[in-house]
Amino acid sequence: MSDEDTAAVGSLPRYMEHVPTAFAIARGPEYSLVYANGSFRRLSPTSGDLRPGQPIVDAFGRRDATEIVAILDHVWSTGLIARDRRVRLNGSSSPWCCTV
Repeated sequence: MSDEDTAAVGSLPRYMEHVPTAFAIARGPEYSLVYANGSFRRLSPTSGDLRPGQPIVDAFGRRDATEIVAILDHVWSTGLIARDRRVRLNGSSSPWCCTV
């Protein structure tokens, strides 16, 4: 990675922290959390416990995250983007939309 690339990656959290849309980055087949902005952390019932390296599904607490895991699995296995998918978490009053 070039110095310019490293600088761009380093500035991403500063830029995304204040974006009103919930945003998170996960890595690998375990979907390990790399970064979650403030909006994403506020959606999580366990926001104080979100730590890099833990599975991103931990952010959803005890709610059933089967639908989001199915989307993550599909994107991981195909490499195709899943845009504007409606997801309903068990225990959630309404569906929300995500892009992976």
